[in-house]
Amino acid sequence: MTGTTLAGHRGAQTVHIEGVSPRVNTWKSMHMNEVYHSGGCHRGPLEPGINHRPASNRLQNQKEIMDTIILRVKNMVCPRCIKVVKEELQKLGLEVVHIQLGTVSVKSNTETFEWQYVKSTLEKEGFELLEDRQAMLAEAIKSAIIEFIYSGTIKENYNNLSAHLTQVLGKDYHTLTTAFSSAEKMTIEKYFILQRVERVKELLSYQELNLSEIARKLGYSSISHLSGQFKSIVGISPTQFKKDGGSNRNSIDNVQ
Repeated sequence: MTGTTLAGHRGAQTVHIEGVSPRVNTWKSMHMNEVYHSGGCHRGPLEPGINHRPASNRLQNQKEIMDTIILRVKNMVCPRCIKVVKEELQKLGLEVVHIQLGTVSVKSNTETFEWQYVKSTLEKEGFELLEDRQAMLAEAIKSAIIEFIYSGTIKENYNNLSAHLTQVLGKDYHTLTTAFSSAEKMTIEKYFILQRVERVKELLSYQELNLSEIARKLGYSSISHLSGQFKSIVGISPTQFKKDGGSNRNSIDNVQ
């Protein structure tokens, strides 16, 4: 769905995120900063990400007002991160319906969902619930790039990175580049290069593939292309990195 509003739906339906395609909503669309509500009074400030219904329309049976709330979590970019986020949400009594890079869907009573409590709990573990729309989109781009690099399809599609992101995220590339540059202070292309070099480091440290095989796996046109890009980022050649033990690595959620 690519509408301009976010909507919460009753029953066990999904709350969709602004401007993100249905395909992305299944794995990538987490968190929200504005909701559609149908009017009426609500005491206290409206919390982002919650479907506030007028008191006259609220269902009395708690089971009938359980919604799927989709959250977008910054820095949740690896299997370990997914495990930690899931465990922390379950400790809060939330039913985790679906979780993957950058996104988690939970079942909760929308009238009692404690947004700030969830936010502070995740912040203690180094994660951040996103509310700004550009930051949300930038995080979706980062997750899409990481999946692209680790998916094994990059060797066939590297030259179509912009088309790949446009298709996955359901937005034109100009919108994506503008949002990413504003939120991350670097270009999409630069972030892609940093993540790809980090993946090269990882594969070198495993000592299972030679440089030629790594180049093919990650879509480099040649070994010299890989080596030149690697040295420009890391400061040493891939061969020297491997001789040094491959210890100078960054976690993929800390690449910048």
